[in-house]
Amino acid sequence: AREKGVTAAIGKQVNDAVQGLSSQRTVSIRGAGWILADLKILNGRNQPAWTPREATFAGRVGAPLRARLIAKKPGPILPGEEGRVLAVVEVPETSADLVFTLEVRGDGGRRLTIPGVRFSLPRSEGNP
Repeated sequence: AREKGVTAAIGKQVNDAVQGLSSQRTVSIRGAGWILADLKILNGRNQPAWTPREATFAGRVGAPLRARLIAKKPGPILPGEEGRVLAVVEVPETSADLVFTLEVRGDGGRRLTIPGVRFSLPRSEGNP
């Protein structure tokens, strides 16, 4: 089997005033059989400290996929501070672009939902 490349895209900013969380940007990366979202989460200044606990990728069909959540710096994101997390999950090989809603849940029932995270199909070497 030929090794396929990796694709990356940058998504738009998301600001959820109700949850007191926002994301400056989401980088979506896709390889052969896996997807990864790299996001910076800002905790609102007047909010309690918040620790991201779990993440899921929900598509248009099928059950949501539970991701592995890796914090760049483990522990809570303090009020007014930013934390970086990676959410990674294995996905079946498919020849289509994938679009998911990413939800990161944490302390106090607070969550950040990022709709329309696109993972483009990796292109084979030499094929445009």
